[in-house]
Amino acid sequence: MQLFEISYAYKFLGGFYLALSVLHIILFLYNRSRKASLIYSIGLLLVFINFTFTQEVESWSGAYKINILTDLGANGVLLFYISNFILAASLPGLKKVIRPLGLVYTAGIFILILNFYSDYFNAIQLIL
Repeated sequence: MQLFEISYAYKFLGGFYLALSVLHIILFLYNRSRKASLIYSIGLLLVFINFTFTQEVESWSGAYKINILTDLGANGVLLFYISNFILAASLPGLKKVIRPLGLVYTAGIFILILNFYSDYFNAIQLIL
């Protein structure tokens, strides 16, 4: 027996991530030297968009593509946050190894996003 629809659960989680994102933006505005709060809030905003607007959509529709984009973007941003701020601070001896691996992963995510949307870039080139 299902107590509530799954879409309500996604919207509730989306609201939770939005509240966390706004909190971290306020923390960043209060103390601008905390760039970690800004990066974390960007990742949470992508997760908010993913959970709230793009769940339970048809395959290969516009919302489905935004779902994949926000998934990849949130993974890249949050892993960049973890590797550059959390792991580098907790394992200072491995900082020289951890940060480049996080940057390589983030660059790989960026390349996947460009590859996924390459048909749109080709269409733009044909118009121009």
